[in-house]
Amino acid sequence: MIRYFLALGLSCIVILGWAGPSWAYIEADVDMLLTTKDCPVCILLDADLADADLAGADIKIAELSNANLSRADLTGADLFAANLAGATLEEALLSNANLAQVDLTQSDLRNAQLMGAYLGQANLTEANLQGANLENADWTGAILQQTNLKDANLVGTTLRGIDIRQAVLCNTVMPNGDLSRRDCS
Repeated sequence: MIRYFLALGLSCIVILGWAGPSWAYIEADVDMLLTTKDCPVCILLDADLADADLAGADIKIAELSNANLSRADLTGADLFAANLAGATLEEALLSNANLAQVDLTQSDLRNAQLMGAYLGQANLTEANLQGANLENADWTGAILQQTNLKDANLVGTTLRGIDIRQAVLCNTVMPNGDLSRRDCS
């Protein structure tokens, strides 16, 4: 009986969520994240978290699309399967962060620091990583279609199972230390 009501309630939430207007961030979720750094499955859509100290935060499966995380410290944060599509992460600190299965489609990661980050199966389609430092990051199985890696540092990066033919590689330092000028005009 309890399972029936839980299933019914979840179904209503899903249906109403698709039928209703798009959600913005939930203020209580923003407050919880900033206070406790523990906010898995939070609704942080369009939230302004610029310059926030979120080092080590647990933000798994959170909705962060179009959020502003410019210059935020997300060092060692767990963002597993979070939605960061269209998010601004310019100059963010993401070293050693777990970004596995994260949707970073059309996100702005210019000059972000992603040293040692895990981006396994992340979707970086049309993401802008110009000038980003991805040294020793693991991108196993990530999607890099039309991803801008101009001036990025990929030294020591693991690119297993990745097709980088559609990524922009102008003045990009490749995993072996070689400089790619493939897409420079």
